[in-house]
Amino acid sequence: MLQPIKSLFPALVRPGYWGTRFLQNLIKTGRIDSGIFANMNYVNQSVCGSIAPKYLGIYEIELVPIFEKLFKIPFKDIIDIGSAEGYYAVGCALKFPNTRIVAFEGTEEGRQLLNQVILMNKVSERVDVRGYCEPETLKSETDACSHEGYKLLIMDVEGSEEELLSLHKPSDLTQFYMLIELHDWV
Repeated sequence: MLQPIKSLFPALVRPGYWGTRFLQNLIKTGRIDSGIFANMNYVNQSVCGSIAPKYLGIYEIELVPIFEKLFKIPFKDIIDIGSAEGYYAVGCALKFPNTRIVAFEGTEEGRQLLNQVILMNKVSERVDVRGYCEPETLKSETDACSHEGYKLLIMDVEGSEEELLSLHKPSDLTQFYMLIELHDWV
């Protein structure tokens, strides 16, 4: 039975067709399908990594249990360094409707996409997009955070964590929860 179908519709049985087709249709919706940021409106390209895991809701899936715990904390301020097109910055803006978010992204392309995702999700009044983050900028930003309430610092900066935190004393960050992505190859 499979042979006649294969001979009549060879494109329909080629490896990866249905998965690719599913993903293309998902991206056309402009909405993340599932996961911790399900229903977030999103752009159809990524400046860092593949767009597919984001749309499928499985991007950095190992962090899901951590974010599920963080979603229970009423953060007053969130600083996201290395925001790319805004998966975490905008996702957190949607999860924390009373939170101020500062999103640092060093690339122009990333900031353009980030601004699009912010507008698509109507969170522009709470997400402040900044460019490349320097140690002085981060120190100033953490000092400027509200002295009351919980704060979250998210860092995905490909090995620059130590440099960015070089002006901080441990006591400067006692009010911060920190989620720092580290790579064993850096």
